[in-house]
Parts: sequence; C-alpha cells; structure tokens
Amino acid sequence: MSAGGDLDYALARLAARRARRPGPATWRALESLRAFAPALAAARNGGLVHWLDGIDARSDPHRIEAALRAAWRAEVAALARWLPARWQPALAACADWIDLPRLRAIGAAEGADKDLARLHASLPGGHRDPDAAWQALLLARLCEAGAVSDPAFARLARALTLHRERFAVLPPGNGWPLRADLDDWLLGFLHTAPPGPATAFAWVALQALEIERVRGVLLPRAAREAAA
Repeated sequence: MSAGGDLDYALARLAARRARRPGPATWRALESLRAFAPALAAARNGGLVHWLDGIDARSDPHRIEAALRAAWRAEVAALARWLPARWQPALAACADWIDLPRLRAIGAAEGADKDLARLHASLPGGHRDPDAAWQALLLARLCEAGAVSDPAFARLARALTLHRERFAVLPPGNGWPLRADLDDWLLGFLHTAPPGPATAFAWVALQALEIERVRGVLLPRAAREAAA
C-alpha cells in the first residue's frame, strides 16, 4: 500500500477513464460475434484492452479466468494507490470480490482453501460464507475510513444492496437487464454525487459490471471452441 494519493487526482483519472468506456453500440457489435478470436479482437479495439493482458486467440477458459482475475486486481491496486491513505484499505478489499465465485465453489466442494482461509482470518468471528466474510471486511474498513458519516456512501450502499437482493432471486441467466439497470444508476450517481471517495467506489462497481460483461462475452465462446 502506498503512502497515499490525492483525491482530486484520483477523480480526474476516473473521469478520463469514464469518458473512454465502451458505449451500447460497441457492446452490441461485440456480442454479435460468434467466434472467440473475432470477439477478442473487437474487445481489444473497443476500449476493453485493460482487461485482456495475458489473453490471446489460443487461450482456454481457465487461462481467461486467471487473466481476468489478475486484471481486476491490477485495476483495484492502481485505484487504491491514487486515493488518500485512509481510503486505501477499503478500496483494496474490493480486490477479493473477483474470487468470491471461485471461493464459493471451493468451499461447497472441498472446504476452505488457502484464499478462503485468508479471507476468514481477516475477520472476527470467522465467517464461513465467503460473501458474508468479504462484505463484513469491506464494511469494517469503510467504517474505519469514516464512510458511515458520508450521505453519498449511504446512497450508494442502498442501491448496491437492492441490486444484490433483486439479483439473488433471479433465475440463472436472467441477470443482464438488472446489471444494465445498475450500470445506468451508477453512471447517474457519478454525475450527481458530490466529488468524494464514494465516487471512487461507484467506479469500482461499474468496473465490476464491465469485467463481468467481458467474461460473459469471452468465456462461452472459448468454451464452445475448446469443446469442439
């Protein structure tokens, strides 16, 4: 963890990145492609190259998954370095989000692996559920940084909680419209919320939606071609 950055600098960097986000037309063109290699090339040319380090036309699903997890951690680490020191631990906790699906599967099948054990060890009480463990850790670090007194954080937390509740009751494979609604809400939040740390965490949520969508494009195509 660095000694600490500058909030104004961080927000300026985020604004520049937000201006380069792929728009709906880019996603429609990308998602219309049936084969993996053209989809990967379109993603590189469509403003998504920051997720694709280590992925090429020969990558199998396992390599793609590993590369996306590494790209997410690099993205979170960069943002954490930009923020003032007191916000860095909370932002850094967001890096573990990418591993929650894997940890759920490992926990259900084999018991805790070393990553899940590390996440548990960071919390008092030893949560066995990785989602609960991660949420508790993030909340604890946000409280330590002073987020509980920030109305913008309260507004963001309500929106994310509502999204999780709605998402939890959806049948598998029906989550993309709900993700799109959250994406729109987060963009509106970035335009209307006062500049502050909450906007950095809203950006992380937007990036989470983006990398999930990249994964949803690349993995099924790579898996089909691997099976063939």
